[in-house]
Amino acid sequence: MKKVLIVLLTGFMFLSVQGQEAGKQKLTRTEKKELKRQQNEDAKKIVDAIIEARQFVLEANLIKGKRGQTFSVSSNINFIMVDSNKAVFQFGSAHTIGVNGVGGATVEGKITIFDVNKREKSGSYFIRINISATTGFYEIRLEISSTGMADAQVTALSNKKIGYSGRIVPLNESSVFQGMSY
Repeated sequence: MKKVLIVLLTGFMFLSVQGQEAGKQKLTRTEKKELKRQQNEDAKKIVDAIIEARQFVLEANLIKGKRGQTFSVSSNINFIMVDSNKAVFQFGSAHTIGVNGVGGATVEGKITIFDVNKREKSGSYFIRINISATTGFYEIRLEISSTGMADAQVTALSNKKIGYSGRIVPLNESSVFQGMSY
């Protein structure tokens, strides 16, 4: 009896999967191109809107050290956040405890300069942000593609640098965890 029940259940699962497959149609090459073009247009509109509103987060999945070495990192604790007239940048590790509680450092400050240059031909952006924080002054240079991929470099007055690579997302859709700033 158990064998019959197992065979029947397996058969129903196979039929339901086959039914789902039949509902999906294969797209032609031109349909795929059009879908990709539409997705890129939608991404451009989102990037334009969040930069204009100054409400975005670069969620980094790579951190670049001062000697050029790169490290894969968790994007929810390694980020650069811009929220109208304030900015936060944070780096951390899920494996250690740091000053900020997430294995690294968090710097929060007031934006003193927010300079945006849009390259009309490609739709990409170059943004320079200066931050005044309790720990000093910092400059952030962001290169953002029209589809939301981004690279950033944070430089302190002491010439210490850290690089971030990842994706720009709207502030309200971000899933970052901010540690304690100092």
